[in-house]
Amino acid sequence: MKITVAQLRTVSELVLKRLEDRGHSVVDISADYYWNIPKEQKYDREQEPRDLDIGQLSEDWSWLEKIAAGEREPVVFALVWLGEIFRYLGEEIGD
Repeated sequence: MKITVAQLRTVSELVLKRLEDRGHSVVDISADYYWNIPKEQKYDREQEPRDLDIGQLSEDWSWLEKIAAGEREPVVFALVWLGEIFRYLGEEIGD
């Protein structure tokens, strides 16, 4: 599977517009900690994940805010932090 960055941008904008159109110009994140499967185990279907660790949405968002404010370089790893925020919103708000 190959996906262009342009496609990612388009679908992200469409989904965020949908969120706003449904009245969510501000979102409330009421959870903070989440279970995380380490990268080495996440995509290995042959082994059941065993070494779960903890992630934190407020920490993820803190890094993203620093990028938005120009205080930190927009590293590609920020997609992981953004992904966790998006996952929470998708699961909590959904359609």
